[in-house]
Amino acid sequence: MTSVGSTIRSTVQFLNCSENITMNCTNFTNASSTSASFMSEEKESMWSTITRITLCCLVFILNLLGNTMVCIVVNRSRKLRSSRNYYYGLFLVNLSVADMTVAIFIMPFVLMFYETGKYPFGFYGSTAACKLIPTLSLMCQGASIYSLASLTLQRYIGIVYPLKARLTLFRVKLVLTLVWFFAFLNAFPLIIVSDGVPTPKYNQYSCDEYWPNGWLRFGYTLYLFLFEYLVPLAIICMTYTKMALVLCNREKEFEGIRSCTKKTKLSWMYF
Repeated sequence: MTSVGSTIRSTVQFLNCSENITMNCTNFTNASSTSASFMSEEKESMWSTITRITLCCLVFILNLLGNTMVCIVVNRSRKLRSSRNYYYGLFLVNLSVADMTVAIFIMPFVLMFYETGKYPFGFYGSTAACKLIPTLSLMCQGASIYSLASLTLQRYIGIVYPLKARLTLFRVKLVLTLVWFFAFLNAFPLIIVSDGVPTPKYNQYSCDEYWPNGWLRFGYTLYLFLFEYLVPLAIICMTYTKMALVLCNREKEFEGIRSCTKKTKLSWMYF
């Protein structure tokens, strides 16, 4: 009986030891898998950050190079030395200036805010940047859209009503001034409602729009959708469709005139 009891005690001790070893191995395995997943997430985060910064730098460089080349070509091209082509070139330069403004004054700060959670220059600088950067971005966006719509309308007038299309430097300056004025008016509410709120727990800032109520936010969003997207898109589509139809009709008229001229020449030859 004594030997049997000792055998049972030995077996129980062995099983307890085996269970402890199994639990330790399981804990070690879980810790290893957790550590591996954490390292993979950290590595993925690092690579995603590097990829994002690289792409932003590439877009920044291409933006500056491309728009600078547009300005140089408009200034030096022989085809743009005539007054009418030069005035059309001013619209292209205006588009380039709007795009370069986004690249120089917006992209670096937005990237910095995205990576660090705050703008530079401290809290007051972050609050000012939170108000100015979205406003400037929306203003440049509106200026680009309205410049494209204005250029399309000028081409439409030049093709459909060629005798009335008399661009002057004063008219071009007036149109471009109105373009930037209305673009600024559309973006001005962001100066009032945008604000930076510090989050001390993470040492970051929350830059957001704080509207008095949801209806004002919805109304402003709907206004931007209509007058910075839908209406300019409709104007551009309708004017280019009309221009295409006018050019096709003129081509048919020219073909008819050519055929009549050929028939007249042949009849004179027979007589």
